[in-house]
Amino acid sequence: MTSNHLLVITRHAAEYGQLLAEANLPDLVIHTAVDHQAARPYLQTSNLILGAPAFIRHIINDAPQVSWVQSTWAGVEKLVEAPNTRQNYQLTNVRDIFGPQMSEFVFAHLIMMVRQDWARYDQQKERIWRHNMPAVIHGKRIGLIGVGSIGGDVARTGKHFGLEVWGYTRSSEGCTAVDRYFHGDRFLEFVSGVDFLINTLPHTSQSVNLLDKTVFAAMKPTSIFINIGRGSAVVERDLVTALEQGEIANAVLDVCQQEPLPPDHFLWDAPNTIITNHTSAVSFPNRVMPIFIENYQRFRENTPLKYVVDFGQGY
Repeated sequence: MTSNHLLVITRHAAEYGQLLAEANLPDLVIHTAVDHQAARPYLQTSNLILGAPAFIRHIINDAPQVSWVQSTWAGVEKLVEAPNTRQNYQLTNVRDIFGPQMSEFVFAHLIMMVRQDWARYDQQKERIWRHNMPAVIHGKRIGLIGVGSIGGDVARTGKHFGLEVWGYTRSSEGCTAVDRYFHGDRFLEFVSGVDFLINTLPHTSQSVNLLDKTVFAAMKPTSIFINIGRGSAVVERDLVTALEQGEIANAVLDVCQQEPLPPDHFLWDAPNTIITNHTSAVSFPNRVMPIFIENYQRFRENTPLKYVVDFGQGY
C-alpha cells in the first residue's frame, strides 16, 4: 500500500510527532513543522495535514496533494473564511474535548463574581476588611446561546450547582440538561429571563453582532455575561456602554473581535470586566491525538470521517 505523508504544523509539532511515533500508525510518513515557513519542504509530497488553521491557511494552496486536513482547533474560520484559499479537501475539527475545560472556566468565574471574591481581592490589596455580602448561584438561571457539545457540558455542570438551564438554539433540543429551549425570534425573551448569559457559538454569518445594545438592554441589571464562543458575536462598544450604564453587572470575555487585543483598545477599560486572553480551553495534544488516530483509521478504510466541517455553514 502507498504510504500517506502527514504534515504536522503547529507550535507543538514536536509533542505531536512523539505521540504519533508512539501510536505507530500504519503506512504513515510523518513530517513536522512549527510554522508555515518550516513546512515548505513538505508541501508537494504531503497528502494529509494535522495542525493549526492559522498556519495551514498560508500553505494549503501550495499543497496540491492534500485531501484531508485535521484541525487541532475547534474553530476553523481561518480556513473557512480565508479569501482565495482552496476548499476542495475534507476538513475536520476537534469536538467533545473542550466542554469540561470550558465548564470549569464558566463556573470558576461565576462563583468568584457572585460570591464577591474579586471585590475581596481588590480590598485585600488595599488592606481593607469589609463584609461584602456574598450571594449564591444555586437556584439562579443560566442561559446558553448554543447548546452543542460545549453548551451541553456547561448545562450539565449547571444542574450540579442547582441552576435552572435555558438554551437558545436554531432548532435542536437534544440536551436533556436544558430545562427550556428557545428558538427564532424569542431571543430577547430568552436573554431577559436569565441571570447568567453564556455565549458558546462558533463564528458564522448568523452569529456576527448577535449581541448588541438591544440585547444588553433586555438583560437583567444584575446579570453576568460570559463569552467563550467568538468575539465576533458581540458589538463591543454596545457591551461597554451596557456595563457603564448598569444595564448588566459583569462580563467575562475570553474572546474578542481583535486578538491579540491591542494595549490601547477600549475593552481594557470596561468596568466590571475580566479579559482572559482566549484561554478558556486549550488544544492539548494528548486530547487531540485520539481524534486524529480514529479519523486516520477511517481515512484508510475509506469510511466517513468524524467532525467534518461544512464550508458553507462554517462549522
